[in-house]
Amino acid sequence: MVLLKEKHVRPPFNRSSYGSEEGLTGSTAADVRAFHRDRVLPGGAIIGMAGDIEPEQVRDQLNNLLQGWEGTAAEPQPTGEAPRGMHHIADESAQVHIGIMLDAPRELDEHSMIERVVTSVLSGGMSGRLFTEVREKRSLCYAVHAAYAAGRDEGRLVCYAGTTPDRAQETLNVIAGELSRLKKGVEKTEFDRAVTGLKSRIIMHGESTAARASAIASDTYVRGEARSLDELAQAVDAVTLDAVNHYLESREPGKVTIATIGPVELTSPF
Repeated sequence: MVLLKEKHVRPPFNRSSYGSEEGLTGSTAADVRAFHRDRVLPGGAIIGMAGDIEPEQVRDQLNNLLQGWEGTAAEPQPTGEAPRGMHHIADESAQVHIGIMLDAPRELDEHSMIERVVTSVLSGGMSGRLFTEVREKRSLCYAVHAAYAAGRDEGRLVCYAGTTPDRAQETLNVIAGELSRLKKGVEKTEFDRAVTGLKSRIIMHGESTAARASAIASDTYVRGEARSLDELAQAVDAVTLDAVNHYLESREPGKVTIATIGPVELTSPF
């Protein structure tokens, strides 16, 4: 998935959070300290809190602890275009890992919640289309799933499958077929199941203070304000089957990126 991100996303946003081998081996303690001094700054920081706490007390304590620490790091800007397309790393193993990445709506796009419903239809557990068509019906792989990542500025749909060399090409072909089949729309039973799954996850996240605090911080960064659990549930309820199918008719994910690792090189079906 590191290779997939590297080839699909524009630099420098395509970098791995783990860094690179060259960067790690070439860095000194002084380099790390200098980077931390120049880049890790409090300006624009967001702190999300949830649980049995007094937020004003936490705020005051943080202000005292961080007094004298100032500065704002400049936001990075794109420095080039992503190559996208088909990419392969040869590896003499008994497995083939397949990653697929497509463009999707960013979080503030009016279609972001619809895309979440679509992704749930595609990969909402054992009833999702990918599990049903790729694994259950054809026994092509041991793992297959899709996830929608909606950021402040860009969004992406990511698919993964782990399979064997002799089944890898068919696995990729079937996944591509399911992505293409979305244009024909979804059925009411699929839609209802997807909406129920999304609302269930909202409830479960609300029961975890860590997940809730993370969501508050993320919402504030992306949207400028945090949404309540009721607001999230209402946003899901506002999505209709007609809206989903109308969106899918005109949905254009752009140039697809495929990254594979294994002993066989595959052919792109897109």
